[in-house]
Amino acid sequence: MSKGFIMKACMSSLALFTILGTAHPAYASTGGSESKLRPDAEVDSIEEDRLVNDTDQLNEIEVFFTNPSVTMTKESDEFSIIHEDSNLEFDKTEEGKVIFRNKEEQYSIENVALVGGVQILYNIESTESPKEYVLDLDITEGSRIIHEDGEYKIVNEKGEVEVFIGSPWAKDSNGNEVETYYEIKDQQLIQHIDYEGTDYPLVADPLFCSDTIDNTASKYTDSNTFSVYPRTCARTYITASYTLGGALLGVFGSTAIGKQMWSEVVADASYQATSTANRPKLKDQFICHAVNPTTIWKSSWNLDTNRPDVSLLDTYKALCNPDY
Repeated sequence: MSKGFIMKACMSSLALFTILGTAHPAYASTGGSESKLRPDAEVDSIEEDRLVNDTDQLNEIEVFFTNPSVTMTKESDEFSIIHEDSNLEFDKTEEGKVIFRNKEEQYSIENVALVGGVQILYNIESTESPKEYVLDLDITEGSRIIHEDGEYKIVNEKGEVEVFIGSPWAKDSNGNEVETYYEIKDQQLIQHIDYEGTDYPLVADPLFCSDTIDNTASKYTDSNTFSVYPRTCARTYITASYTLGGALLGVFGSTAIGKQMWSEVVADASYQATSTANRPKLKDQFICHAVNPTTIWKSSWNLDTNRPDVSLLDTYKALCNPDY
């Protein structure tokens, strides 16, 4: 687990920031466009001035009413996202999302607190809407934003990943992909939308994930099953960044997100309780769950030590549950 930090997603407009939602991932739609990056908001409790998602003692998301910000706490460091648009005004809450709108420029932003991260979603309403969206990232000294091996991330001065940034993503109202890309400029992440069509609204969703595995929930049972609970943000990141399926089998384990997630599993006390002889097949089952569209959103990824040690491909063909 990487060194802790506090993440704040701040909007410079004056607004009441509220998020209400459920605790299971789901896909939602805006204007007929299906987004891979739209799981439900997740909130554990409502306090006097904030909503709280208290995932464990080290990770907490606080969504403030009195201050338009989201804070994720993970020990000590601090990371902020600031969208500087003084014309954004609070509009409404809808399905657990909080919507800010710029009426003059015809676009809105939804803010979503997830377990393990935060999402900012742009709804781009017309040809008059901006096609460039700038996020100022206030990150800890020595940290930097990088694009490496196809992945966007914030790394600290030691090169350790602090935050995974979802790949640039956008669709039109018919669900067709729209050309979009990020530009990194100093401590800014700029999303460009390259679109000359007429099928509005468009949807684009930057995603920031700081925590990938819930080590407080994982367990090794008497039935020889090691249950792993990936964070919602990590599942969303994988779904949005890659085309799920067998072609990803030989690739995922070497990606930064794949390495980070597996290192979290290996560090878990429950994993340490398993026999070393069983660990290679547990990793194969883990990778299988991550890349298989039928398993990635399961509540837990159950890795069974009593299953045969077959190839990664055969594990995938058996839907991650190979039999003798």
